[in-house]
Amino acid sequence: MVCAGAGICCRLPRLMVLCCVVLPPDRPFETMLAELKRLKDDYPGRVLIASIMEEYSKDAWEEIIERCEAVGVDAFEVNFSCPHGLPERKMGMAMGQDCDVLGEVCGWINAKATVPVWGKMTPNITDITQPALVAVQQGCEGIAAINTIRSVMGINLDTLRPEPCVEGYSTPGGYSYRAVKPIALEKVMSISRLLQQRGFREQGTSLSGIGGVETGGDAAEFI
Repeated sequence: MVCAGAGICCRLPRLMVLCCVVLPPDRPFETMLAELKRLKDDYPGRVLIASIMEEYSKDAWEEIIERCEAVGVDAFEVNFSCPHGLPERKMGMAMGQDCDVLGEVCGWINAKATVPVWGKMTPNITDITQPALVAVQQGCEGIAAINTIRSVMGINLDTLRPEPCVEGYSTPGGYSYRAVKPIALEKVMSISRLLQQRGFREQGTSLSGIGGVETGGDAAEFI
């Protein structure tokens, strides 16, 4: 499935954070492919990057890559980091936390893809450099970091339910926005040092910094 979904966001202005609880998409893959094709047709001179996520299935990954490339996608950001990614199917964060599974899947992806691939890392792990190293060793042209931080934003003391809550139900969400920038900077710095020390920078491996970027100054700090 292409990474897109419907969910709810809870903003706490005092802390300058967002908590996103995203559901797996119910839109057909064909609809997403049509949208990607329309974007490429309307803006042929622009780079189109597909953010994709799938379960532990070689055939499924190969199908996604082949069909996305057929509509003109220029690169892939592979989501190994979504905290809502159906862990029972080894999707998203669950895949990015298991270096053995991650390495195998990156091998499938890079054997099939003919365009650049970035692996998007989860911060919900003790040492983010370990999966980053596996991804580049298995052929990824770059690393993207970070995705959101798994969190519970608060407890409603009247209902004793976690927030946000819908009809009495809740689940941990993805903590993001301005407050995560210090964490993101540390994770990106750690990956950058790894790439430099292991010689991947000299080979052209790139690093995309994500997390709490709101201004040009924020972006400059990552650079």
